[in-house]
Amino acid sequence: FNCGYGGNSAAMGPDLLISLPGIVDAFFRGDLTALPKDTQVYEGTAAYLSDPPRDKKLCFVIHYGFNDYAGGYALSSEDPLDTGTYCGALRSAVKTIRAQAPEARIILSSPLFTALSQGGTEPNGSGHILEDYVNAVRSLSEELSGDLLDNYQNLGINGENHGLYLLDKV
Repeated sequence: FNCGYGGNSAAMGPDLLISLPGIVDAFFRGDLTALPKDTQVYEGTAAYLSDPPRDKKLCFVIHYGFNDYAGGYALSSEDPLDTGTYCGALRSAVKTIRAQAPEARIILSSPLFTALSQGGTEPNGSGHILEDYVNAVRSLSEELSGDLLDNYQNLGINGENHGLYLLDKV
């Protein structure tokens, strides 16, 4: 079930309707009213809720980071569960998943290379570059005992070949 929400960030910002922790909460509460209609997250959650696979183990692939970088969201704060930060939002979502579905497999997926913002090397509003978000998700996969899908390192997309793979530069 694709419950992705293109253009959204993990961290909750002032201009967002919902972020990753809110999506996870809505998923487990079965609350479609919390999700924006006519979006993949709404359609995917509705499809899951209408016919959940009861005989299969759940697996969540959590893929965030580029929009957090582009939006200038902080990586962390003193509060490790601060949903206004990238790391806090990921921790909060994983904590909820583990509480609601302890048998679920959780895979944290790093952002990919981007051709925008000088290849992700231009500091954002919080002073971070894209690789800081990549490194954060790498660390969180260890801290949270989750699996890691390291797209940044292992997909082979870079400044020389991105045009073959990233039509929108992302």
